Amino acid sequence: MIKITQTILTIISFSYCLSAQNESVLTHADQMPYFTGCQDFENGSDKKNNCSNTKLVRFISQHLKYPTEAREAEIEGTVYVSFIIDERGHVMQPSVLMDIGGGCGAAALAVLNQMPHWEAGVEDEQKIKVKLNLPIQFFLKKAETTITDSYNITWGHLKGTTISAQDLHQNINDGVNVRDVYGNDALVKEITFIFEKKNRVIQAKSREGVSMDLKKIAKKAKAGGIFTIVANIQEKGKFVTAKRSFRVVK
Repeated sequence: MIKITQTILTIISFSYCLSAQNESVLTHADQMPYFTGCQDFENGSDKKNNCSNTKLVRFISQHLKYPTEAREAEIEGTVYVSFIIDERGHVMQPSVLMDIGGGCGAAALAVLNQMPHWEAGVEDEQKIKVKLNLPIQFFLKKAETTITDSYNITWGHLKGTTISAQDLHQNINDGVNVRDVYGNDALVKEITFIFEKKNRVIQAKSREGVSMDLKKIAKKAKAGGIFTIVANIQEKGKFVTAKRSFRVVK
C-alpha cells in the first residue's frame, strides 16, 4: 500500500501488432525491444520481460506530467501513442494514435521524447526497426486516497474526485472495473461501497459485482458526503486492496 501524494496515476502496457507495416519496420520480431536497464537478464526470459515492463512503467510514472488543462477539466482516459525503436535503440517517429484532449497527447509525447536508448529488436540475428504501440491512461486521484500502486478503479463514466449525486445515481447500473498497471483486468473477490456524511457511515459488500445492496448505498449518497469504492483483489495468492473516493456535491 502507498499514499498517493499527487493527482496522477498512470497505467501503461504494450500492444503489439502481428503484421509488418513495411519492409524495413516490423511490429513483431524474434526478439522485441527491451527498455534499458535489463541487460543482465537472459533475452527472451520472463525475468527480462518483467524487468523491461517494470522499468518502463517507472520511467513514465516519473516523467509524465498531468496537464493543468486536463486536470482542471477533470479529463481522464487513455492516450494511444506509437513509436519506432531503431537498430541503435533510439526512439523515432513518436506520434499520437488517439488523444483525449486537454494536452494529454502532448504530455505523452513529451515522455517518449525523454526516453533513453532501448535494446534494439532482433530478427534473423540482425538488429532491426520495430514499431510499438503504447496506451497511457490518465486518472485523477485525491491526494489523501490510500490505494495500491498497482491497480486503478473505474466505475462507468465517473471522473475526477468530485461528482454530483445525480451523476452517481445515473451511473448505478454500470460495472466496476479494476485494472493493473498493464491494463489487465484484475481478479476482484469483493467490492464494497461506503458513504460517509458527518458522523454517519453506511456500507455494503458484494462478491457478485454491483449488487442490489451496493446500488442501495449509491442511491443514498447525498451532497456533502464522501462516496468510496473499495475492491479486494487476489494477486499471486495474496489479497490486496484498491480504493477510490469521490466527494459528492449538488
